[in-house]
Amino acid sequence: MGSPLSHSDKSVKKIIHAFKYQHAKEIASPLSEILIEFLNKNNFGKIISEYKSRVIFVPVPLYNFRERERGFNQAIEIGNYLSEYYKIPLEEKVLIKHKNTEPQADVKNKEEREKNIAGAFSINPTGSDPVGLIENKIVILIDDVYTSGATMRECALTLRSAGAAEVWGITIIRE
Repeated sequence: MGSPLSHSDKSVKKIIHAFKYQHAKEIASPLSEILIEFLNKNNFGKIISEYKSRVIFVPVPLYNFRERERGFNQAIEIGNYLSEYYKIPLEEKVLIKHKNTEPQADVKNKEEREKNIAGAFSINPTGSDPVGLIENKIVILIDDVYTSGATMRECALTLRSAGAAEVWGITIIRE
């Protein structure tokens, strides 16, 4: 799990809030550049180079209503930049959020966050062989914010149960 920015910085909080809730899709580019710089400093490219044929990016999905409301999924926007830069496929349709949960930012207690997100994700039953896309793969899960880890854990559990060999997580910001 890696994140280049801290949620304790008030400017960072404002930027992330604008990105997620004020339809500021253009913020994806500079945030992705910060993440790429962080990953490069931590030898991400070198680490994955020997496994590159087995690595895919998967963005944390939003519930369909929330994505329509925002106009985009911020994890997909970040994932597009990472996919292009590292030449690793972004499989945005593999994982779906089939349960409309309270936004995790509105749930303050760690245990409540885990209950809130439990069972919210599944492998997309539509499309061309979603399980085949992740089976024996190293899945790099992308999200914008890591708070308690409940969302990442729930997504990783779903991906592992569908055959992913490993699931790694990267985010822009960590609380």
